[in-house]
Amino acid sequence: MVELVKAPAAETDLDAARPLTSLFKLAMRQRGLFFSILTLAGLSSLLLLVQPLLYREAVNDVAGVFVTGGAAEGSIETVETSLFQAWETKTPHTRHKVAHRTPKQAMATLIVVVFLLLLISLLASFMSAWAEIQTSRVGHGMERAVILAAFSKALRLPLNRDSADRASFLTKQVDQVEQVEPVVTMLALRVGPEVITLVGILAIMLSQSRLLAMLSLAPLPFYAWVAVASTRRLGVNLDSYYQQWQSISGRISESMAGLKTVRASGAIERELKALGKETYSAYAGAVQRDRLGAWTLFGQNFFVQVSKALVLLVGGWRAFERQLTPGDVVMLVAYIDQVYDPLDSLSGMAVVIQEHLGSFRRGLRLAVRKPEHFGKDTLKPGPGRIVVEGLDYHYGHSAQVLHHVNFALLPGKVNALVGPSGSGKSTLAELILGLRPPSHGRILLDGQDLRDLAEEDLRQATSLVSADGVLFSATLKENLLYQMPEASERQAWEALEAAGLAEVVRRLPQKLDTFLADGHGPLSLGERQRLQIARSLLAKPRLMVLDEATANLDKTNEERILKVLQGLRNRCTVLALTHHPALARGADQVIVIEKGRIQTIGSPATLARKNAYYRRMMKI
Repeated sequence: MVELVKAPAAETDLDAARPLTSLFKLAMRQRGLFFSILTLAGLSSLLLLVQPLLYREAVNDVAGVFVTGGAAEGSIETVETSLFQAWETKTPHTRHKVAHRTPKQAMATLIVVVFLLLLISLLASFMSAWAEIQTSRVGHGMERAVILAAFSKALRLPLNRDSADRASFLTKQVDQVEQVEPVVTMLALRVGPEVITLVGILAIMLSQSRLLAMLSLAPLPFYAWVAVASTRRLGVNLDSYYQQWQSISGRISESMAGLKTVRASGAIERELKALGKETYSAYAGAVQRDRLGAWTLFGQNFFVQVSKALVLLVGGWRAFERQLTPGDVVMLVAYIDQVYDPLDSLSGMAVVIQEHLGSFRRGLRLAVRKPEHFGKDTLKPGPGRIVVEGLDYHYGHSAQVLHHVNFALLPGKVNALVGPSGSGKSTLAELILGLRPPSHGRILLDGQDLRDLAEEDLRQATSLVSADGVLFSATLKENLLYQMPEASERQAWEALEAAGLAEVVRRLPQKLDTFLADGHGPLSLGERQRLQIARSLLAKPRLMVLDEATANLDKTNEERILKVLQGLRNRCTVLALTHHPALARGADQVIVIEKGRIQTIGSPATLARKNAYYRRMMKI
């Protein structure tokens, strides 16, 4: 089993303005692994630097066969010494002269060089592979920690952010942090080793021939200028570039999700035209970026070839003058690629890292958002009495929704909240459940302010059943026990009995193990509503809020829900938001709200005499 970081990223580790700093802090949580990666990758790079030195030795020994005196020694078959003896009797080459070699001496060198090259390649590959495995652990562990932190914040964001934080938007932001692992891989496996390689090569080249080293590095300033300029240009407006593609993805998703509406509205051509305009702009930007990348690659390659030509020309001339050996020239030409390849790689990585960090930054903005504030007080025992005092609420900077709302719910009774659409019923219910922080005023549950309560206590004491309540793609039992996963099967059946759903479930072939595909399965709309009520009853809440729980139901199912509600008296306090006369008629107390203000409170009989909206709703 692969070990990963188990906990979400700590808030102190995350800074949306400094994504690289955030990555460093996250990496330091696994500093042992991270430093072992850098060590392995660095050793792998250093081993590969030895290869051109071995090539030089092999080339010089082969060239030494053709140095004066080599022919007199005869062929490899006529030499009587062994390969080991041939290796021991070699005269070393000097800085400016190739020593004579017999064929057997050259063959001994080739065998040793080939063996060493193979050993070095295998060791370097092993270290690189092991470093890559460790990097995967570090990178994916960091990625997982940030995703958990972002998802945790997404689940806790106040509902007053819903205009900007729709589910699809949150999902995209959470997905952005998948960019962590590629950045970690590049920083740990490529940037460090490339820098080590570059420094090592420059040191070797300068020690062998300062003139050729300087010639090979002469085009370097121009090469670096091209790389830096292109990296800067490619990094300009990177956020807006990727937002374009995100917008395109969102438009396609929304159009396909609403395909029925698009076709029924005759809007196919309009959608195509809008998408065509967006994609033209996005692809034009992509072509421009590709064009810049292609010309950058051409410019860099031009300077690399100039460097090679200079080294070959001057190196060849110095070899003829016996100031260098052929092996020295081959070695230096081999090192040129290793000088410029890291630079090319680093400039390319700079662009890629910019792209990944831009995406990562968008995910970090979500992970560092401030969630709703909850207190730490333990909820004391009580009957579920709700008192609302001086409550005001508005969405951000928009118009006020609720105005100085005051009322109390009858504990252990059915309370109906009625009013026209847009009067603030659902907002008020969400405030009472602690799903939104009030702008002003307070809400008391059995005498304690909701803002002072621990979130866990508040959630155990309250429950919500709504017309659009979610049932998940899971078994019926898993949906039933969603709020109380530790409940026993006996308790599950008791809740189903109380919700009038037990007989329906018993008739199902798999009973509680019936799978609800897309939250539906074999259950009708009314049965799904009753399953939500059973789920709420299982938690034994003090307060159950029903938001249009009988909406979209036929008369038979509505009557079943009403019968269930009547059975909730003295089990919990019920607040039912409704437009349905039958539910309001069966309530113990009715609260009428219009334009965000409480108009009147009383029994159904009293309101039938006093309130015009209630009379219209009841068709009296």
